[in-house]
Amino acid sequence: MCRLFFAQNAQPEKIEYYLRKFQLMAENGYVPDGYSRGHHDGWGMIGFKKGSVAALEKSSEDASEDFLYKKASEQILNAECDLVISHLRKSSVGIVSDINTHPFVKKGFSFCHNGTILDYKNIPIEMEYEKLIDGATDSERFFMFLLQHIAKQKDQSNPHSIRKGIEIAVQYINQHIDYMGLNFILTDGTNSWILRDYKENNPIVQEKNLEKYYTLYYGENKQNKSIVISSEIIVDPDVVWTPFNNHELYEIGSVDSAVHIID
Repeated sequence: MCRLFFAQNAQPEKIEYYLRKFQLMAENGYVPDGYSRGHHDGWGMIGFKKGSVAALEKSSEDASEDFLYKKASEQILNAECDLVISHLRKSSVGIVSDINTHPFVKKGFSFCHNGTILDYKNIPIEMEYEKLIDGATDSERFFMFLLQHIAKQKDQSNPHSIRKGIEIAVQYINQHIDYMGLNFILTDGTNSWILRDYKENNPIVQEKNLEKYYTLYYGENKQNKSIVISSEIIVDPDVVWTPFNNHELYEIGSVDSAVHIID
């Protein structure tokens, strides 16, 4: 259970503002009734410039109190990053530790997840990808499953081929694995894939009304063509926000598009 943030081509002053507002969600971010307040179990931030990692910081400390969060934000700004991802963790699987903190970075991809995969140990991972798992979270295992299916596509340089691998992996989990939420951000630094997906018929989702928690919003600043995506709307008069539909995958790159991947 976490909060997700993504920004592409935003102006430096906007990035600074968004990251500051996102930090506040560690203390005040929405949580469902019956859950403890806040997202205090670690944070991570990664920035890319022209497709390459230019800044990366992770901590298992509470972002609302961690001085390193501000330092990481400054690194993002100083590096003039054109794509930024940040994550606030509320742990459900795996202890609070640096190794279990998002984003996970493997094989040229960076990944953040919001959700709980109840049967995550039953996700079929090939040995090559099993060996890449460092921590003990459902999220990292899900990440490896996505990479495994991306690698099976013939043209891995084509964003649409990568999307096809993602669709196959998500559809498998939807059909065979019990979960509450699969919301994620996946990027190679140039192209990004962002999914909203919660399991409507899961009894916990229904009981706790987790539809209101597993949200994602797409924000667009048409003046400078920047894109912001967040688990919760960040007030900005220059941005028009649109909620993701359930099972909706956005592909963001040279041509932005959205697809509905589960019937």
